[in-house]
Amino acid sequence: MGIEDEDEFSYDGQLVFNGLHTTTVLDADFDFEEVVDTELINFSPGTMSQPGRGYTTIPFLELLEEEPRVSDSLQASLGEIKTLRYIEEQWEELEVEIDGVVEEKPTKAGQSTFDAYWARPDFLFVRGDKTNARLAKQLLESTLNDYIELDPVTFSPDFLLWLFSQEKNQQSLPGQLSVNMLTDAKFEGDEPDLFGKQGRVSDSTDVTKSIPVLMGVLRQMGIVELEGVFNLAGMFVRARISSEGRVHILADHAIEGSPDIERMAISIAFLQQFTELYGEWKQMDGEQRYPPEQFFIDIYEECDRQGVDIQFSIDQVIEEYRQKGGPEEYQQYQAGLTEYTD
Repeated sequence: MGIEDEDEFSYDGQLVFNGLHTTTVLDADFDFEEVVDTELINFSPGTMSQPGRGYTTIPFLELLEEEPRVSDSLQASLGEIKTLRYIEEQWEELEVEIDGVVEEKPTKAGQSTFDAYWARPDFLFVRGDKTNARLAKQLLESTLNDYIELDPVTFSPDFLLWLFSQEKNQQSLPGQLSVNMLTDAKFEGDEPDLFGKQGRVSDSTDVTKSIPVLMGVLRQMGIVELEGVFNLAGMFVRARISSEGRVHILADHAIEGSPDIERMAISIAFLQQFTELYGEWKQMDGEQRYPPEQFFIDIYEECDRQGVDIQFSIDQVIEEYRQKGGPEEYQQYQAGLTEYTD
């Protein structure tokens, strides 16, 4: 059973991806559709006593080609996409009035779903809530373990700090993505203190100049969530990225007013580029992967310019990232640090 018309393509809820994975192909002759058809249960509608549950494939690229509003460049950027959807019906007894008599009638109350998009051969993205994303990983691994290997992706807070620092320093990103603006951030520390264990700034015009965030960074609190607008080959995409590996593509900018299939295509293209960027970051040398010492001094000075007197030492955060990034300009660090760390 499959979806065959672009008018039928839709999704319930939001564009929230709670399961991001890199994939390694173990069997070069693996036929995705054949395995799904032969080894997974096809979905068919059920009843109260036997709710329908199972899978349906989605010929995503074929449907995308039939949507005239989707650009050729977007289609080309996606590569080969294999898609399946898991559906599990939810039934309950509801009271209904029939000819003046109230009776309980079995009624389909809704359904639980997840979509899996395999960008062959490198990535697999699961759209669904956390519970369904975990279920998806279990089901896909048990079914596809002879064909592909799944490796979950989570984003290091240091990667999110690197994104933050690149935007603050007006430095470009490698690859096809660029940051247009960062508006929201969530940050957490290991232990509670007078400033609190976590904090959040929302709807800022420029979160890289937000005092609560800057002070959080100087207090060695990790950035665990960033939201902003990214430029993807001329398309502006608003996304909220969590260090847990959760990405929410918001209904704004490029996808606002778009049909569901175009929204999904833009989302998948963004996830491909963003996950690829994370992989590139992990391969960088330490001096490139972590902000330089001057970054933290600049943050200190930004706070001072905004009239905030930092009453704590920034020795520890500079030393932490000096160790992570290697002994970069250590003599300059030693000579210049005392001015900022009474």
